[in-house]
Amino acid sequence: MVRGYIARHLTAPAGSKPQALGNYAAYTAMLASDSIVYSCGVGGDVRFDLALSESAACTVHLFDPTPRSARFMTRFADNPRLRFYPWGVWTKDSVVRFFSDITLMTDSSGTVVQEYRSGSISNITDSKSWFEANCLTLPSIMQKLGHRRIDLLKMDIEGVALEVMEHLWTTDVRPKQIIVEFEVPRRTIELKPFLYRLENLLTRLKDDGYCLVTLDRGPLHIDSIELLAARL
Repeated sequence: MVRGYIARHLTAPAGSKPQALGNYAAYTAMLASDSIVYSCGVGGDVRFDLALSESAACTVHLFDPTPRSARFMTRFADNPRLRFYPWGVWTKDSVVRFFSDITLMTDSSGTVVQEYRSGSISNITDSKSWFEANCLTLPSIMQKLGHRRIDLLKMDIEGVALEVMEHLWTTDVRPKQIIVEFEVPRRTIELKPFLYRLENLLTRLKDDGYCLVTLDRGPLHIDSIELLAARL
């Protein structure tokens, strides 16, 4: 239903199709070895980041504040094209509470320990458990890393992509490509305001020259919208 609601905003360019890269897709012809790529939200999956870094021979900067993701990224410590930072992305620079379900896992010594799963500022899983982590705005991250532009921005940030995108549009930062996942609210009372804000954002994107297409990531993602916006 939600996908149908936003269909009128989709403006896929004729003769140009994004290339599948792991579990997402992007216009690889727009990327080069000096491209600046930000990938916000790692979890335990870097298929997209690996495929993109190999396809464009560029560095991917990955951001995720969850301890689980930090441990996961140690597997790629020897990959010079994947640079990981344990920061969350938010609308202001601050320490923020992330809600997260807890799962049991076995560590390297064989001890069973508790581990936070993907954290959510908006608490999309209605969890009672939480941890705190440092968050930065995208312009603040750019300043820290010495970047003046973003060529591709990917965000899978557990329920707060709309807030971060709205904040980004109050700045002068305009990534050439944006891959973003919007989680649809579970509560009916929250759906109408969400759709109103999403439609306003899509209108702003189009007004700023972005072409919009949705990405089909299969039946496991029926409660979210995966959008690719590009200035071709």
